[in-house]
Amino acid sequence: YNRRPHQNIELDSSTTHKSQSKSITKQLNTTFAIMVFKAHRSSIHADADAADATISTIVDHTNKKNDMSGNIDSQAADADATISTIVNHTDKKNDVGDNIDSIKAYFSTMDGKPDSFERFEEQFHKLIHPEVVVKSYQHDDMKYDDLIHLVKTHFIPKGCVSEVLEVIDNGDGTLTSVVNNHLPGEDGDVTYQRAYFNDEGMVVKVITTSQFGDLVDRVEALPGRKEYTRIVDA
Repeated sequence: YNRRPHQNIELDSSTTHKSQSKSITKQLNTTFAIMVFKAHRSSIHADADAADATISTIVDHTNKKNDMSGNIDSQAADADATISTIVNHTDKKNDVGDNIDSIKAYFSTMDGKPDSFERFEEQFHKLIHPEVVVKSYQHDDMKYDDLIHLVKTHFIPKGCVSEVLEVIDNGDGTLTSVVNNHLPGEDGDVTYQRAYFNDEGMVVKVITTSQFGDLVDRVEALPGRKEYTRIVDA
């Protein structure tokens, strides 16, 4: 048979260069793609960081606004409490003033004038509570009807007169009346009467000094006005 002679195949140099060029281009493309991806990823992270910073700023701003709002609410609450205290204090002062006026009006009716009892009875019902108790160290407790009986039957008909010297605010809601009671034939008899009030401004309890109990006994023992006049004329 015929053997073909051995042939040496030589690669064209241009083919080699083309292959190398394609490889380099592929590597460059890959590298560029990686760089673009990394740059894009870095941009995403930067945007995320910026977004986080923005959110943090908004949250801080909101918290500060909430804190300011809380401070404003707190200050407003303090202001309301202060105003309420002032109003309550003013109301209490007004109540005390009203009670002092009522006490003075009450005692002023016992002035010895002909219409004294009518005026007394009107003020009595306004000021004295039906469950009132008057306590004295030298006399039994007196109730509502006892007081009316004393004034109607003895004090006014027998010519006694009450003069208010002073009404003292004790600072605890009570008032102490300093009263000079003029009995016929006497210069005067000062008693101290401490009155306790309910929320409606009515007297529910009175505590007196020992002079009051002695005064009640002496008033009840006085002769009537006519009988007393005859004795004086004689």
